[in-house]
Amino acid sequence: MKTLRFVLLSGFLLASNIVFGQHWDRAPIYVDFLGKTYNKAFLNYENGDTKYCYAAIPKTCNQKTIYYKADAGSPVEEIQGQLLKEITILNKDSSVYIFERVNQVLKPGDKPKEKEWLFVEISGYANLYLRIDKYKIDNQGTLILIAEGMLATYFVKKKNDQNAILIAYQNPYPSSTVVGANKPLKTNGPAFFAEDKELVGQITSGKYTSRDIKEIVNLYNKFMNGK
Repeated sequence: MKTLRFVLLSGFLLASNIVFGQHWDRAPIYVDFLGKTYNKAFLNYENGDTKYCYAAIPKTCNQKTIYYKADAGSPVEEIQGQLLKEITILNKDSSVYIFERVNQVLKPGDKPKEKEWLFVEISGYANLYLRIDKYKIDNQGTLILIAEGMLATYFVKKKNDQNAILIAYQNPYPSSTVVGANKPLKTNGPAFFAEDKELVGQITSGKYTSRDIKEIVNLYNKFMNGK
């Protein structure tokens, strides 16, 4: 099963290591002599082409260049990130890590930000994306998400939508809160999840908060798949 860790950084000090999400199996990886990891992957291009290779995931959400190797013994090559739609990292148990270049808006109708690399937490009728400061896969195949400001930002997007919409803020510490964390869910949630009126009612009543965003998206996808 895949392994995912959430690491919080304050300045140059490591504040905490928190296991965040499911325990996943190790990704098949190649580590070069500089210690850089390349994972078995598919590079999915904007034009529809696909390349199977060893790829290094983007270190940050706004990384412009992606590095890859045709196979473990090949030299490192590079490609401009704007040519890619997503990077799919393959794991031994057939599960995947997916990083997708996505436009983001704070609310519908806003001018979108330039596309950035977001981690796909949930894939379905609606995708749930996590935007974090830094991404890393260590030489054991563990995906590490690094939050320098102690804040994780979540976006949602339906398959035919152009932009991902801000839906929640989270502080990974269970006992800590973020001022205004529930505002995006209360503001954007009712319209985004409008088909599921019961779910919308549970959001507006406060039964579900930003900390439940994964459960909310899973419930919505289940509802839409059952229509």
